[in-house]
Amino acid sequence: GINAEYGDFLFFVMGSRFSVPDEDGRMVANSCGLHSRRLRRWLIHQGPTVAPELRCLELQHNRIGPELPEEIGCLNQLNELHLDHNGVEDLPASLCELEQLSALHLTLSLIHI
Repeated sequence: GINAEYGDFLFFVMGSRFSVPDEDGRMVANSCGLHSRRLRRWLIHQGPTVAPELRCLELQHNRIGPELPEEIGCLNQLNELHLDHNGVEDLPASLCELEQLSALHLTLSLIHI
């Protein structure tokens, strides 16, 4: 479960509430206008704090792209990453560092295979 120190701590991304992971390790920031620059900033400043608890990150329907920030690799316990309906064209090499990642959702993304 989430450490008590997290409590109801909330921070904001593009004016939308973006909380620490819930008790299931899920964090949701869908349709909040999040773009790569702000996601990168969040990963640098908050990623290491939430990484031990974060299992699922849902970022559908945002403006992430064309690149997913390299700093995504700090989320070492991540099992699921939802990037559906974003402008992601390239995946960073650091994604390979996510050994626990078992589901990567990219529906309607712009990934070139």
